Amino acid sequence: MSYFHLTITDRIKIETYLELGLKPCQIASKLGVHKSTISRELRRCQNGYSAALAQEQYDHRAKQKGRKSRLTPTLKKEIEDGLKSSWS
Repeated sequence: MSYFHLTITDRIKIETYLELGLKPCQIASKLGVHKSTISRELRRCQNGYSAALAQEQYDHRAKQKGRKSRLTPTLKKEIEDGLKSSWS
């Protein structure tokens, strides 16, 4: 089974279907995703669902992924000073 992330278009559809009064399982059926995908998406938004806010949160979380840098400001300064003076 292949997995994919919800797009902003999917999120707008979710918001619209909610405004029309559809249940999460009906929305999942229309979007062709599992009902738990919709349930998790709705659970992430505490005060009512907003497609724009959900996408903003997704983008923020996506930026936080990956390996954290070990380069601290102090280490960066030491490297710069070393390169300026004697390192080549």
